[in-house]
Amino acid sequence: MFGIIDENKKFILLDADRDTLRTTALILAKEETIVIDDFDEEGKKIGEHNETHFVPMFDEDTVDEAIKEYADEDIEVAYNGDKYVKGFAPVVDNEYQRQKREAAYEVEVDPITAHIQRLRDDDPESEEIATLLAERTAKREEIKARYPYAE
Repeated sequence: MFGIIDENKKFILLDADRDTLRTTALILAKEETIVIDDFDEEGKKIGEHNETHFVPMFDEDTVDEAIKEYADEDIEVAYNGDKYVKGFAPVVDNEYQRQKREAAYEVEVDPITAHIQRLRDDDPESEEIATLLAERTAKREEIKARYPYAE
């Protein structure tokens, strides 16, 4: 893999092809915003959005100095999904993640729990309760994945 990193050893650009990476860096250095295609989980284009680039300004002379080759084992993914040179990914702060989880539970899980309780009070045999319990469990797992704790 070929990459360009910032001062924190975070990958700004990463590509298996050096020429593609070089071309992309030069294009981004000339543009203030770029159009990014949005795709659904199946790979179907569903729209596009503008994105401001975060690539340092390069020219024909300096771009080659910035591009380095990295083995796959020299690249690690941080808790937030960003890619870093191995050993430089930020470590998640468990207290911060706990607070984020707690806030997400209040907004996303507690309303489901309240709905379950109302159904139990009104109709303890309601089949909807099982569906809501499964939905609540799935939502809790989604939140845990979104805000993981450091191991």
